[in-house]
Amino acid sequence: MPLLNLVVRQRKRGAKKLVLPEKRLILAQLRFFCQPDGEDEIGGLLSDGVDWGRYLDMCEAHGLEGAAYYVFRKLRLTGSLPAEVVDYLQWKYYQIAARNIYLMDQLRRVVAAFEQAGLSLLPIKGASLLEAIYPSVGTRPMNDVDLLVKREQWPMAAKVLRRLGYSPLRWFPNLFSGNGVVLDVHFDLAGADRIRSRRYAVRIESDKLWAEAISSADSPAGRTLSETDTLLCLALHLQKHSFSRLIWFLDLALFLRQHQHMDWPGVWNRAQEFNLTKALYFVLCYLRSVFGLQLPRGMERALGAKPLNLAERRFLRALLAGEEMGLVGDILLAFSANSPAGGLHLLAETAFPRRQIMSQIYPLGGRYALLWAYPYRSLKILVEAFRLFSWFFKPMRPGEALRE
Repeated sequence: MPLLNLVVRQRKRGAKKLVLPEKRLILAQLRFFCQPDGEDEIGGLLSDGVDWGRYLDMCEAHGLEGAAYYVFRKLRLTGSLPAEVVDYLQWKYYQIAARNIYLMDQLRRVVAAFEQAGLSLLPIKGASLLEAIYPSVGTRPMNDVDLLVKREQWPMAAKVLRRLGYSPLRWFPNLFSGNGVVLDVHFDLAGADRIRSRRYAVRIESDKLWAEAISSADSPAGRTLSETDTLLCLALHLQKHSFSRLIWFLDLALFLRQHQHMDWPGVWNRAQEFNLTKALYFVLCYLRSVFGLQLPRGMERALGAKPLNLAERRFLRALLAGEEMGLVGDILLAFSANSPAGGLHLLAETAFPRRQIMSQIYPLGGRYALLWAYPYRSLKILVEAFRLFSWFFKPMRPGEALRE
């Protein structure tokens, strides 16, 4: 098989020691959501010995405290855990549930106000998935509520939000805060309003997203992005954030489990149209290797026919091996640019964005923040570049190589 058969020795004989037992336990719990027959695997990992402090730190970093508690409770394994661990996870689970119920109630209030004003709105990311694919509102945390709004309707939409008690944050004009909620308003999914040169790498046309939106009883707005566009939106979001959080992979895994009969040729064509084939490739490879996701044969052929350059192959290996990806998402976007000049422009603007965006990245520095922000960011990028350089040229272990 071609590139899609990248093998991660984490799950093979003799290589389990390469992965922390806490990480193996978390991955086993994630697989349980998609393949509910992993009780023996999870029970065995518990008997191997777990550093619970490290485990809880990992769960927090990846937004998985609620999901972890759900799995332990579902499998009736809470008695095998230290009491303080169970108490903490239970507290987080119900905290997330209460918070999500409140957020969704506030979202419905916003939706009703938009409808009354004749405005269009689509919840995206977590707000569109929580009640549609997750077994419980306590399993998937949300820090804010993401909304897709038509650009031409934004002046009126902003007035509606202000009447509801929301006001824009100082450095983030598209973030509205109020009523204990933060609304993240998007006009396009690529984030080209912040990093303008992303338009060289991502060709998402918002008009097409709106034209192909579908009715959904599970959406607080009654409508949502099409199945194909939702999948690509989630893949792009993961890539923009360098594939950094496992909860976002769980979003995709549960979404694909619920939509097993997707139009995969249409998905691939749409990914080519939006220039998101690499993002789709990376996330599906991860879901196949780590979650055990089975892809339709036609999709495997399409993915296998998509060539990766040497750097992309190394990045994919690092992702599947559980490496911290750092700036990789931005680099992959640059590789997808329509020209080398466009890719360099994207990298330069991402590394050193314009003043308004730097003020968003470092909002607490005051009026003189930029005097230290750019030098600090330069040093940070140099350190990250050195780290990438070091593992980029590290020899592959047997079994981590790509089998052609």
